[in-house]
Amino acid sequence: MDNNLPEPNEKAAWKQNAAESGLRLFFIILFGFIFYIAIILTLVLVVFQLGHKFITGNPNLKLQNFAKDLTTFMHRVLDYLTFNSEQKPFPFDEWPSGNK
Repeated sequence: MDNNLPEPNEKAAWKQNAAESGLRLFFIILFGFIFYIAIILTLVLVVFQLGHKFITGNPNLKLQNFAKDLTTFMHRVLDYLTFNSEQKPFPFDEWPSGNK
């Protein structure tokens, strides 16, 4: 027998690790795209809030609450993308809500 060949258990572990890494790569690409959309949405919220503040003198509270939830979601996405968390963010977890 050739001593350079991996043991069957090592080969199975390697295949499982490769599959998990491939799945993680898929989610990194997916959440990277979602994060990009969230940045654009945040910029739109900033423009609307600025306009509302100019017109009424106060920020829109509903938009303010949504923006807070959105930035919490974005933080969770960044934690997942940077391997600081294994928990996938929304829609695999609850939408962050400051109204609890």
